[in-house]
Amino acid sequence: MSIKISLNGGIDIGNGYVKAVIENPNGKSSTRDVIDMPSSVAVMTRPNQLPVSDLEASAVLLPEQRPDFYNQLDASFSTPLVPDSHRRVFGERSLTSDGAFEEFDIVGRASKAKQPL
Repeated sequence: MSIKISLNGGIDIGNGYVKAVIENPNGKSSTRDVIDMPSSVAVMTRPNQLPVSDLEASAVLLPEQRPDFYNQLDASFSTPLVPDSHRRVFGERSLTSDGAFEEFDIVGRASKAKQPL
């Protein structure tokens, strides 16, 4: 099953932190999320136990929990923009997960725009 959501947003991806605002202008009420999280992901190539069961996962989307949503995000992507479809854990949760940690290469000369993170 696929879900299509159209969003407007602005993002500033720094060497160590991501700051952004995302808005859903097409919803019943305009929803705006402010994102403030480490610019890192952990790539999970093996099945792991989920920190929140599927039955409890919708509670993460409640308005009072929304700031933590992006720091707990666990997703996989099917797009030519991402080199594989492994699970990726984002934000603060990526700092403590057991996956392969990825962050921007700030020592090399490659632009962040050309790095897959």
